[in-house]
This record gives sequence, structure tokens and C-alpha cells, in this order.
Amino acid sequence: MTICRASVFTATSKSIALASNLGEPSESVWVPNTDVLISESDLVIKVELAGITKEDIELIAEDNRLIIQGHRSDCCREENKNCTFLIMEISYGSFKTELEIPTEFDLSKATASYLNGFLKIIVPKKEKCSSKNHIIPIKADE
Repeated sequence: MTICRASVFTATSKSIALASNLGEPSESVWVPNTDVLISESDLVIKVELAGITKEDIELIAEDNRLIIQGHRSDCCREENKNCTFLIMEISYGSFKTELEIPTEFDLSKATASYLNGFLKIIVPKKEKCSSKNHIIPIKADE
């Protein structure tokens, strides 16, 4: 397996909000950890979304862009209103990431699954048009 930083796709909206004060997490948009790989036939996108139900995730295909957005509820803060957090590394609130999909992949045929906190999106390569000549059979009129 080869791991490299190639410009296969462009990720935008990569802004992670920092807490303004200790124990006071920010409610702005966060970006989930994402892996993108290319196999022989597909572009595979894997997004880490632990603690989120699939109903709270939205996938939007727009031209050659894939938008992944949703919301992770912060039930922990509400359950511990009278506590002071010493460490709070988990992001809550709205999340969003946008990926520009290379033109050789067919975003209209993408499929998605969600299991154990990971969203997996598979975008197949476009079928190549055959530029070879072929014979068209002629049927006899009856």
C-alpha cells in the first residue's frame, strides 16, 4: 500500500474551530477525519463520524463536488452541566466537508454505507466509451 499526498482531489471547508475558553467549546462547524483512496475501479472515501446517527448525516452531489454535512449532538455537556471539563477533544455541533471529485469518476453512481461510526462512500470510475468500430447487424424485414 502506498500512502501519499497527491492532488487527486481538493478538500475545502477545512476549518476547525477552537474553543474560546477552557470548558467552553465552540459551536462552529468542524471537519471530520477523512481518508480518500483510489482502487482500480473506484474512488473510496471513508469519514470518521463516531457518535452520529446516519439520519444526522447528509450527502449532496453537486456537479463534481461531494458535500458531507451533518450534526453531532453534545449530550455530554448537558448531562454534566455542573462539571468543568479538563480536556475536551471531541468536536460537537455541525460538521461539513466538501470534496472535489476527479472527472474520471461518476458521482451520480456513488453509493454510501454507515457502520460502526464510519461513513464509506464509493464512487465508481466512469465507463470508458469504446472508440473502436463495431458492426451493426441488419435484421431482415418480414
